[in-house]
Parts: sequence; structure tokens; C-alpha cells
Amino acid sequence: MYSYMPMGSLSAHLHGNGAHGRLKLDWEQRTTIALTVAHGLAAIHSAGPRACHGNIKSSNILLTSDYEARLSEHGIYTLFNMSSFVDATRVSGYLDPEVVASTRVTRAADVYSFGILLIELLTAREPADDALCAKGLDLSRWAHSIAREDWMEKVFDAELVRQQGAPEQGMEQLLHLAMDCCDLRPTIYEVVSRIEQVRASESRA
Repeated sequence: MYSYMPMGSLSAHLHGNGAHGRLKLDWEQRTTIALTVAHGLAAIHSAGPRACHGNIKSSNILLTSDYEARLSEHGIYTLFNMSSFVDATRVSGYLDPEVVASTRVTRAADVYSFGILLIELLTAREPADDALCAKGLDLSRWAHSIAREDWMEKVFDAELVRQQGAPEQGMEQLLHLAMDCCDLRPTIYEVVSRIEQVRASESRA
């Protein structure tokens, strides 16, 4: 049971929900969401070496009226046979390839999923995008395939690019962080620090 989250899920904001079109999220709201998800994940990981969320995705990110994020479905994977859980979630686009191979959820796998979520937040592309899947790409490999000088035109959400107050440098820094999460798997504490650094540099500008 959860407190009522008046703004619904992050997925609904980014991709629309039923008859409702997608809702606009500005740069401040997106960075707030990224930071509060990272803080929530850090709190879970601090509970012990095996503590992890296991099912990070935008439909499990619920938003308060201040656009702070709340993680739902923490640990739900423990209710399933792991092979069944992996089979059910592999098509979502968030699942770490190492989990598919080992059928074991880890904190590093959470960081991978957070990286995919962060790319989704910056691009408004769904991780299981049909066009990307047809090319054998996930969000991380797709972002890597685009030259950096083309990111503003081809990668970032056009709605975000058009908004005032969305700094190009900050957007690029968060996209680099997202790709690092997928490739290098830093700790979630390092991720929190890097997001805070991006926000702090903007406040000094």
C-alpha cells in the first residue's frame, strides 16, 4: 500500500496514458525526478550488500505534486521464480543483460536499469521502442551510436530542447552518466554525487 501520488507515474508523463497525451516535464522536474530516484535507490542499497530494488522502470516511478519520485514494487522479484521473472521482464528494455545470463538480481543491475531510465527521461523514448528493437538496439547502444554533435537534434527529447532553462552542458553530462551506468556500473552513491554536481553547477551559473 502506498500514499496517493497525485501526478501518477513517470511513464504516463513521458509517453502518455490511454486517451491522455504525454505531459510536459521541464528540465528542473526531470533532474528532480532523476535525483530522488537515485536517492531512493541509494537508501535501498544501504540496507546491505545484497539489498536491491530489482525492477526499476518508469511505470514504477510515482510522482508527488512536487515531482519528487517514489519507487514502487521494491523487491517484488523475490515473490517470483527468478527464471520466470527474467522471462517476464526481459522484453521491457530495462533488464541488465547480466541478469538475463545469471538470473540473479544485483545492485549493479539496479544501476544499469537506472541508466536506461535516465536515458528514457532525457529522450522520452521507450526502452522497448519497436524501431530500436528491430535494429537489435537498446537505449544505451542507440545513444552510443549517435555522434555527440548530433545529440541535441537526434537524441534529446525535442520538447526538452525547446524549453528555456534546459542547459545543453547539463543534458550532455546526464546522458554521459546514463551511459556510464549501463557500461561501467558505478555505485548508486557515485550516481547521486554526479547528479548533484550537475544541479549545483547550474545554480552557480
